[in-house]
Amino acid sequence: MREITKTALFFDEGGAAIHLVDTIWYRGFLWLVAGWLENKELRLQKPSRLVRPLRLQFQPNPKPEPGAPNYSISGPVSKAVYEGRDQQPEKRGYAVIDAPEIHFPIETLH
Repeated sequence: MREITKTALFFDEGGAAIHLVDTIWYRGFLWLVAGWLENKELRLQKPSRLVRPLRLQFQPNPKPEPGAPNYSISGPVSKAVYEGRDQQPEKRGYAVIDAPEIHFPIETLH
């Protein structure tokens, strides 16, 4: 079964607030989920956008407690890339996939 986990991160805009972001494995890599598209009739959801920082590392939380993030990221994430405002994310060190064809049951969303 596909799993949705959480990553603790902070953005390069907006101060040092820590955000918990949905995270999935896709094509052999961890990706941040920047939003969800839901099909309520089928009770399925898919990511509206996936973002993978290429220059930052996902660091696993060795013993995540219930509700704690499974990962953290080694530096600030570009908020412009995450939100889709940056039209050249690869130049900033990010891979982006819009609306990938990967589906999850709606009840697995945290």
